[in-house]
Amino acid sequence: MGKRILVCDDDADLRRILVRLLSDEYELFEAADGDEALRLIETVRPELVLLDMTMPGRSGLETLAAYAPRHPGTLTLVLSGVQEIELARRALDLGAVEYVTKPFDPDQLRTDVRRVLGLGDRRGRDQEAPPWRHAP
Repeated sequence: MGKRILVCDDDADLRRILVRLLSDEYELFEAADGDEALRLIETVRPELVLLDMTMPGRSGLETLAAYAPRHPGTLTLVLSGVQEIELARRALDLGAVEYVTKPFDPDQLRTDVRRVLGLGDRRGRDQEAPPWRHAP
């Protein structure tokens, strides 16, 4: 099977949609909250986490802050219904490589996932800095 992706969202319907959308190319795992995501990250070692920002209990930012330092090779694509610049900046500062707002276009999300996973393949080899990391 292909690369492993962990979908972490408290919305079960959205998790099912994402699994259906991506399962033809990738091996998918699901987490309903941040704590479950942290357990799966330790055992499954996904290449990519699709992470919701607003969840009961541990938020997406708290979840990202907990695993990013321990798993720097795990890429994160944030999926959020919150269109707030400050939240996006904080997620990117914690190590997320992409911030996608809901609702999203399924074809564009598939493209974003491929591109993000391609960034991971290039890590350490002349990787260009993401646009938000350039000097203002």
